[in-house]
Amino acid sequence: MPETRTLRLSPAVLWPLVCASMVLVLFMAIIIGRLIGGSLTVEDDAYYYLKIARNIATSGVSTFDQQSLTNGYHPLWLLVLVVQDLTVGPSILVTLSLEAMLFAAAAFLFLRAAPDAPPLLQAGFTLCFAGLMGHFGLDGMEVALLAFCLALFVNAIDWAGDGDDRRGLVVGLAAAACVGARIDSAFFIAPALAAAPLSRRGRAAAFAALGVLGAAYAAFNLSTFGMIMPVSSAIKSLGGVQINDRVVAQLGLGSDPRSHVALYWLTAVLLMASPGLVWLSRPGSKARALALAASLGGLAYLLKIVLLSSWMIWPWYNFAVLFPMIAALYAAGPRLATLAAWADDRLGGERAGRAALVASIAVLAVVGVSAALVVVRPPKAGNSFASINHLALERYGARLGGARVAMGDRAGSFAMEYPGPVVQLEGLVNDKAYLAALTRGADMRGLLCHRAVRFVIAYERDLGAYDHLQFAVLRPFLTRFRAPGLDVWRADEVGHVTDLGLYDNRRDHEPGDNTLYIWRLRCAGSG
Repeated sequence: MPETRTLRLSPAVLWPLVCASMVLVLFMAIIIGRLIGGSLTVEDDAYYYLKIARNIATSGVSTFDQQSLTNGYHPLWLLVLVVQDLTVGPSILVTLSLEAMLFAAAAFLFLRAAPDAPPLLQAGFTLCFAGLMGHFGLDGMEVALLAFCLALFVNAIDWAGDGDDRRGLVVGLAAAACVGARIDSAFFIAPALAAAPLSRRGRAAAFAALGVLGAAYAAFNLSTFGMIMPVSSAIKSLGGVQINDRVVAQLGLGSDPRSHVALYWLTAVLLMASPGLVWLSRPGSKARALALAASLGGLAYLLKIVLLSSWMIWPWYNFAVLFPMIAALYAAGPRLATLAAWADDRLGGERAGRAALVASIAVLAVVGVSAALVVVRPPKAGNSFASINHLALERYGARLGGARVAMGDRAGSFAMEYPGPVVQLEGLVNDKAYLAALTRGADMRGLLCHRAVRFVIAYERDLGAYDHLQFAVLRPFLTRFRAPGLDVWRADEVGHVTDLGLYDNRRDHEPGDNTLYIWRLRCAGSG
């Protein structure tokens, strides 16, 4: 009788695969729940990416407003969205599903690189990873891609640690992918690479690969866009060294506490506690390298946000929590493996293994039950300004006639639906000339008229019976940098839209600017 062979996966592969599958099930359940509940949307900034990707796919030009060249994005995530657009077309459902798969793959690779971690630790990490990434990662932004690239980076370090110096190039490429996915992850990647358990030549090769690719990116930016770093980064740093009171307020230390404060505090506390992971980790290990990255990189990252930025932060800025999380996984694994060996001696290997298995399954069951509840009880459509943007286009789209319009904050979802070009007044996806105009306080009306803008759009409080308004090009609520204002008049108003049933931000400690206004832009010779 022929011998039958059974495919068996080793525990080093089985548990990571089970945990990653749970992450994928949970995240797809969240996406399906949003779809059923009518709230399948992404962050407004994600629409900037989607719009630029659409323009590149159709015209080959990196532009948001179909006029000015922009580099206001993290390049690797934009590249992914361009590929999506060219293959399956623009689709929020596809983008979010791709993020779910990237997170699941990242979870598998993170756990695969932790062979000493007992199943219970892997399950606990999965629960934390799924909870945090599901909270701020399924939003159309770049966090999922960064998590995947970081997982590749960790596994490349393991692979290169076998002694082949040439493998350092692969580590450098993975490091460059992390920075390409999220540029300010360089604060963490650089110290991780410096402390990674590589040979001297392997480390030199890694830094060489990272340096060459970084120089190529900077040279391309300079030759194409006239500036080395993204324009969005420059605009968010307007004002130079300063105390960013907007972030201070977000952390609940000012008079204007913001939502997500618990998440911001969690990230900050974990970064500041990372030196403890240095003590816990073993010298010369990747855990020690990642703990140093979380400690040194975390300090640099926090200082940059507080002292070198003038803007608020957003939930996806919590990407930094990935570094102390994985450092803790790799530092705790060997310690808990020793504890597991002690339990084997005291309880007997079979009883200890069975207890760990039951506990691990229980933790993963929490993820599975959560996924089922998300689908059974999908969230209702949220309180979103995207609904007001849609309503405004239904009412006034014909009067705008596809003409060039200018809009500041909340322009992303509007631009994706509007058939004509949209100039982003904040300049985050604009060009070097627009940045220079903001910096020197130039006449924004003259610049917009020169660029053939015909209408301006802004969210304001209910203005009542006003005659004239000067609104800030950069909303003071978002940034402490005082940019030029733009004058508009009641006589030029095309219309306004407000519906507190669809969008009401007063409960979110925002200015209560729930009304979208549209004005004709007065230009010389236009009457």
